[in-house]
Amino acid sequence: STQGYSSAASDVYKRQEKKLRTFLTMSLRSYHVPEDEIKKAVDFIGGMDIRAVSERVMHELFKALAMRFEFTL
Repeated sequence: STQGYSSAASDVYKRQEKKLRTFLTMSLRSYHVPEDEIKKAVDFIGGMDIRAVSERVMHELFKALAMRFEFTL
């Protein structure tokens, strides 16, 4: 069923978001960043469309590789 897949995909994104928040929090705490600044940073990153950003980065990377190694996408 489509709804089952949709639910599973949503769960994956929620788990990834939680992992990212945990990673950012732990990393910033290791540098003794104040808790209020950590919250601001994590909330800012949480508000971004990480998937769209990563797709743009990968597209630019492959475009640069294609120019260097002469292949097409």
